[in-house]
Amino acid sequence: MNRIKAGAYLAVREYLLKNTSQAQLDKVFDSLEENDRSVFSRLVIPVSWLDHGAYIRFLLQADKILGKDDRTLISAAVCYEVQKNFQGIYRIFLRLQTVEGLIVQSANLWRQFHDTGKATTKIIMPGEAHVLIEEYPTIPLYHEVDLNPSLEELGRLCGAHEVVSEHTYCMARGDNCCDFKVTWKR
Repeated sequence: MNRIKAGAYLAVREYLLKNTSQAQLDKVFDSLEENDRSVFSRLVIPVSWLDHGAYIRFLLQADKILGKDDRTLISAAVCYEVQKNFQGIYRIFLRLQTVEGLIVQSANLWRQFHDTGKATTKIIMPGEAHVLIEEYPTIPLYHEVDLNPSLEELGRLCGAHEVVSEHTYCMARGDNCCDFKVTWKR
């Protein structure tokens, strides 16, 4: 099992509760398969580890049941999660950072939030970088629903505009690595 830190889930859950209700969120949990439901039914604190696949399936179900099944709702929830992680003094540091510098640093942070895989970055040119995820052959399908909005929000927090993250290669679909092409304007 591949795991992620539970802080992401807790922030997304908080966002969903602020924008819906506990009864509606319960519908999402009820729609999950028993194995996934059991992941979220125990005590979850920010430093807990959660099954990465269960988290991705939770995001997709939340978007299907509470949103329009177009990933808009979960993108907003993931952006909220990134904003929560970078508050106060961290937000000031982000504003002083270049997008390129932040993307390089985000790859260094991968193992603080994931127990599997390795992230590296390639700065292609001003306004374009690639984040590569390797050594994670069992990465869950549709993991880009979490990573694309995270990378985009980090860029916006640095002051970039028109930030777009595109998942161009995917290990879950048979490629050797996952490649997230991130473009932006200053």
